Amino acid sequence: AGLNGLFEWGAFGDDSAARNDLVPILVARARTYGCEASQVVVIGDTEADVACARAAGAVAVAVATGWRTREELQKTEPDLLLDDLAVGLEPLLGLIRGLQTPRG
Repeated sequence: AGLNGLFEWGAFGDDSAARNDLVPILVARARTYGCEASQVVVIGDTEADVACARAAGAVAVAVATGWRTREELQKTEPDLLLDDLAVGLEPLLGLIRGLQTPRG
């Protein structure tokens, strides 16, 4: 979806082949910017993405554009469930803005 260009930092598949390694990498990077795990947003399209966000204390955003249906993802109780990032970009950005801490 081209989201990585919107952020100064993140964790993506090229950081580790193991999905469960990505959120701790992201949380460590977040702390260098003065953020806590609860301000980290994990965006994914599977139950595993929601689970790894929860395990690290991060915010879970599920997007039903992969192999999982909206109903399957809803069962994982993500913080935000979207059908598509193109349609759900404003709710996602609103969630992110609500997590930000003032710099300075």
